[in-house]
Amino acid sequence: MALEKENRSLQAQIKQILRDEINNGTWRQGAKLPPEPSLVRRFGVSRITVSQALRDLSAEGLVVRRQGKGTFVSASPHGWTNLGALLQRMPMQHGENLEHSVNRVECLHPTTDIALDLQLAEGEQTWCFTRIKLVDGKPAQWEQAHIPETLVAVHPAQVGVDDWGRFFFIEILQRLTGLEARRCRAFLQGAVLSPALAEAMGEVAGKPTIEVTRLWHGELGQPVLLTRSVLRPDGTRYYVDLPELPRKGVGEE
Repeated sequence: MALEKENRSLQAQIKQILRDEINNGTWRQGAKLPPEPSLVRRFGVSRITVSQALRDLSAEGLVVRRQGKGTFVSASPHGWTNLGALLQRMPMQHGENLEHSVNRVECLHPTTDIALDLQLAEGEQTWCFTRIKLVDGKPAQWEQAHIPETLVAVHPAQVGVDDWGRFFFIEILQRLTGLEARRCRAFLQGAVLSPALAEAMGEVAGKPTIEVTRLWHGELGQPVLLTRSVLRPDGTRYYVDLPELPRKGVGEE
C-alpha cells in the first residue's frame, strides 16, 4: 500500500492506518498484527519507521508488544480515544460488546443555548436523537444530537430505520436532510453529572465527567447539526497528535 505524499510523516500515516483498522474491527481484540517485515512490504518503508509506528500505538494503549511473540491488539483498545478523530469524525466503538440501552427520537423545542448555536428562529424545533452506549453491559457514554426541523426533508419514521443507534450522527443528518456535515467546531470540558444523567447512566449525581459538544456546519457554512456527548472519565482517556515542528533553516537559531 503506497502512502500519500503529504505533510505528515510516514510514521504518522502508518500509525493512523493501523489505528483506523483496529477501530473499524479489521483487527479484533487480541488479534495478532502482521509481523514487521510484512508491514514493511505493505507500506514500502523502512523497518524502523514501522517499528516507531507500532511503538506509538503501544504507548497509546491500542496494541501490546510481546517480546519474541509479536504485536497484539489490546484487550481494551478503546480505553484511549484519538481526540482529533473524536472531534472530527465522531467515531463509534465497534464490537459485539456494544449496545444501546436508550434510543429515543423526538421533535422538541431545544434549550436556549442549543437554539443560539444552531441559529434557530424563535419557536423553531429540532429533531432530537438521544441514546446511551453500553460496553460490556455497562453505560459508557450518553449522546444527544439536534437537527433543525426546517432542514429535515423526510420524517424519521418514514426512513425505515429501527435502530438509529447504529449510525453516526452525521450519517443520520445526511439520511434526513440530504446535507453533508463539512466543518466542525468542538468543545471539550470537564463537568459533573446532573441527577437526570446520573440516573440514566447508573452513576452518582455530581460525579466528575467529560463533556464534548460539536457544532457541525454544512457546505454553505450554515449550522446543521449539534451533538453532545457525556463520557465516563474513569474509562476514557484522550491523546492528540500535534503537528510536527517545521525544520529550522540554515543559520536560524
